[in-house]
This record gives sequence, C-alpha cells and structure tokens, in this order.
Amino acid sequence: MRQPTPPAVRDPAERGALKVSFTETSTVGTAKKGIDSVRATIPNAVAQALGVEDGDKLLWTVTVQDSEFRVGVRKKTKEA
Repeated sequence: MRQPTPPAVRDPAERGALKVSFTETSTVGTAKKGIDSVRATIPNAVAQALGVEDGDKLLWTVTVQDSEFRVGVRKKTKEA
C-alpha cells in the first residue's frame, strides 16, 4: 500500500526541525548504452521534499555498516 504523500516543502530554510517519513518506489533502468551507470526517476513527492527541479545536481552519500547500506541524497548547492 502506498504511503500518503507528505506536503511539499518549498523553502529549504523552513525545513528546520521538520520530520517526515514516507516510502516511494522507483524502477532502475539503463542510463545510456555503453555507459557504466543506471538511471531512476525521482518520485514527485521526493523531488518536492528535496526542492529539486529539472537540471539540478544531486549530492549522494553512501554509508556501509555491518552489510547495511544507507544512501543519502540532497540537492547540491553552489557551496557544496
């Protein structure tokens, strides 16, 4: 069953102590033949929560501890 979509967070400065948890699903596909990467669509609720739009860059963080992968993603700012 799909989780309810959280309200959009429009201004990153307003996020402060915001705590939202939800689950979305994406399908992974080939990015481009001959290129060693894959592509997935960011569900709209996640894109709204991150404040990302077409052409924005994403910054990925991967942590592995005790065979468990945790992946973080945030919108890359000009400072990052």
